[in-house]
Amino acid sequence: MMLWTCVALSACGDDGASLPDIGLVDSGTDAATPDGGQPDAEVVAPAITAVVPTTLAVESAARVEGSDLAGVTELSVGGVGQGFAVEADGALAVATLGSATPLGDQEVRAFVGTTGSAPLAVTVVGPLSIAGAVATTATSVRLTFDRALDPATVDPGAFVIDGLAVVEVAVDGAVITLTTDPQTEGASYAVTAAGVRDTHGHGLTASSVREALFPGYAPMVPQVTEVDPTTVVAGHSVLTLRGENLTGAAVDLGGVALPLVAESATELEAGPVPASATPGSAALTVTTASGTSSPFTVTVLEPFRIESAMATGATTLEVTTNRPADPASVSAARFVIPTLTVTDAVAAGTTLTLTTSPQTPGASYAVGADDLLVDAQGAPVTPASPTFTGFEPPFPTHFVVLRVGDGSGPLSANAAPLFLERRRFSDGTVTETLALPAVSSGANHGITLPGAGYSPRLQGSLTRSPDGRYLALLGQSDAVGAAPVAGPRVVALVDAGDFATPAGLDTTTTLGTSLAGGRPQGAVTDGTTVWAVGGGTGILSTPVGSTADATEVSASPRDGRAVGIFEGQLFYSASGSDGSVLTRVGTGMPTGSATTEDLFPAANPIGFAAFDLDPAEPGVDTFYVASRSDGVVRYVKSGGTWAASATFAQSQTFGVACYDELGDVVCVAVAQAAGAGELFTFRDAAGRGAGGAMTSLATAPADMEFRGVALAPRP
Repeated sequence: MMLWTCVALSACGDDGASLPDIGLVDSGTDAATPDGGQPDAEVVAPAITAVVPTTLAVESAARVEGSDLAGVTELSVGGVGQGFAVEADGALAVATLGSATPLGDQEVRAFVGTTGSAPLAVTVVGPLSIAGAVATTATSVRLTFDRALDPATVDPGAFVIDGLAVVEVAVDGAVITLTTDPQTEGASYAVTAAGVRDTHGHGLTASSVREALFPGYAPMVPQVTEVDPTTVVAGHSVLTLRGENLTGAAVDLGGVALPLVAESATELEAGPVPASATPGSAALTVTTASGTSSPFTVTVLEPFRIESAMATGATTLEVTTNRPADPASVSAARFVIPTLTVTDAVAAGTTLTLTTSPQTPGASYAVGADDLLVDAQGAPVTPASPTFTGFEPPFPTHFVVLRVGDGSGPLSANAAPLFLERRRFSDGTVTETLALPAVSSGANHGITLPGAGYSPRLQGSLTRSPDGRYLALLGQSDAVGAAPVAGPRVVALVDAGDFATPAGLDTTTTLGTSLAGGRPQGAVTDGTTVWAVGGGTGILSTPVGSTADATEVSASPRDGRAVGIFEGQLFYSASGSDGSVLTRVGTGMPTGSATTEDLFPAANPIGFAAFDLDPAEPGVDTFYVASRSDGVVRYVKSGGTWAASATFAQSQTFGVACYDELGDVVCVAVAQAAGAGELFTFRDAAGRGAGGAMTSLATAPADMEFRGVALAPRP
């Protein structure tokens, strides 16, 4: 009987809740019934402790043992999914290992959804088969299998030879010697096997070679009793054949003549196998003037080669081969990429992951390997230099804007409901809308903001975490329609999955009594800590999920307007009687007391974005600051000095979000000059353009306002 469990990275309830905000699986019960946001236990990864037998055979059974296997939804061997059933003791029973399972050293993994076990190494072999048969005397036949047999399964009744009786058997590994009735010289015989098993317990299957032909014993006919190796690589392998009457022989493999390297009456060395040899099973025969030997089955593999290469990161490259490389032969020294340096190489099946020096985005490269990179048969990789394109990070296609109000009536200074609209950069079209909870439910708090007025428009700064996974917003806990009162300031944390499954969004974090009487302006998170600013404060920090009073990182008489993390550094904008500034907070992302540094004065700054565009200037060297009086102003650091260098004009600008697109900086901004709010976009060529006007993208509907804006979160 199959057992089912929840799949990792999705909720255990029937609302299909998606990715958690802080690494937990939501317990959702129904999309229309809030579940309180109580976190469930994390999905437990299955663990594999043993696979019986440790050497598996295609089309044969196997048993996977371990812990937490009852909920497994997928079992793979060598990356190929396998059918299985859960046994009463929790083990997984594989009735038949799939025919597509790759041979050799492979990994067994079990998955619950996308949560996988650690891999367990096994060896996979093909179906047990007869490799060949030869009469060695008038009353004996040497039958060779492709691997050693279990002597306990071998007896005379396991073999049938039409026209001959098998009276005795002897086992020596993979070689079975049959004692028979006297054979007729030159007569054609077929020996068939049944019921035998190899030393791992695998028997003959539907795909096994169960029969071998041989002529009745003739003293002068060449006889091949052993071939090494039985798996060869086209264009590389040399074979050793042992037997009798081999002098003056010609060797044929699947219709292709093999050149002789050395010969004697009992041993031949032939090869290499031509590169033109057809992959698959091939008959190997030896011919002399006295006749032709019985065929011996050999498996021919195509030449070992690199098939493709693809950049997976700015300094990583995945190289795919047509079969696994010998891990012992894999190292950075084996690979050459002109203009790049390979510093590391790791093998995993047919994938070789290379670490390189930084790639130029979009540049064309070619990767090659020397002949010391070999496969499991020792065959060197064939010369080839597949090309790949330098890694180009995906550019954002969407942004998110905070909308205040639901359009049911005019906005006022009283609390209004909040919505996040996911929009396309290309045309501003709304693709998804997420309503933030206006009332508390379980550990989640309601979150609102004042609806209209100058001061309310300073509130609602929206930010994205440094890793791109979370949006953060600071609000108040007042009920919709209520006048603002002193109370806990609430942090909303939203990830990409919350737009599809709102029950997963997190409003459990508050600042306690901190900032309870001041305006909630903005917050940012790294997924573990929240930093917040507001009226009459500097920077506050608190752990995600905390409701205790926040820690004061830096005091300030100014009103904090917005906060952000760029290039691993915490910044905030502020305005006060002594001026308006953009400020750096400590070093990195401090959570305790830290000193601040005012970088430059700015006219009425609110939201901002920052970049490191100039290699000559350490750290952040370019800011785009949303200015209520000027639009978006670009500030550039040169020689250690900051100065305004361009303005993208649009009055009453409150928020801005930007990204780097191959050196150009693309921004979206929110301005309130038209009243309810309008979205604008602009492109700054190379981050050093002349400035100018913005392009209108969308206008807020009646009885609604736009506030903060951020790049859309990544999954």
